[in-house]
Amino acid sequence: MTSSRETEVQVARVQRAIILAAGLGERLLPITQTVPKPLVAINGARIIDTIIDALLLAEINEIYIVRGYLSEQFNVLLRKYPNIKFIENPYFTDSNNISSVYEARDKLQNSYIIEGDLYIHNPGVITAVQSHSNYIGKKVDKTDDWCFETKDNEITKISVGGENCYHMYGVSYWDEADGKRLEKHIERVFGIPSSKNLYWDEVPLSLYIDDYSIKIRECMEGDISEIDTMEDIRQCIQ
Repeated sequence: MTSSRETEVQVARVQRAIILAAGLGERLLPITQTVPKPLVAINGARIIDTIIDALLLAEINEIYIVRGYLSEQFNVLLRKYPNIKFIENPYFTDSNNISSVYEARDKLQNSYIIEGDLYIHNPGVITAVQSHSNYIGKKVDKTDDWCFETKDNEITKISVGGENCYHMYGVSYWDEADGKRLEKHIERVFGIPSSKNLYWDEVPLSLYIDDYSIKIRECMEGDISEIDTMEDIRQCIQ
């Protein structure tokens, strides 16, 4: 599938980042019974700190954290990062992460959207300049996780499980035009009651994929760890 939308390559400095950190983190119980998953420390660093530090290293200083579960605990971050801002997600208990992007929908232009459970080992994956909307992915022979199919470096399909594909990591960049388009699409879809269980990525990568031209930005083994389970933590420590 090729997008019907013609795009012009324009290099732009990334303006801001939105970190999605509202979830319950149920697969990491009992740790997350008292601590939100992004605040769990691994190798002496909180998961979310590795994201914020990478953003600041790239001089991306406008950082928003969408919080919900145990939201007040995120205030501790202000001691180290006094300039971060919080966005409250009142829907986190009865909807998927589409609700977090909905709450931040007016800030999607020229912005990173980053899942708050990613432990970033290589801060170089967060760059100050981008030329087109993209997702980070790692080339794999096979995966049972979320992945992308691509053609000519453009994402053509998102699915759970695949072969000869890219393992999906929740780091994406949205240029000005796509950010405006995504705001409208998220608002439209979130207004449908049956959509509350959608992952937000399904909006641009499935429901409205023909309206976008989203590239794959390849990362390497060891650049990023997604933390969902105790086994993920053990793998991250090794």
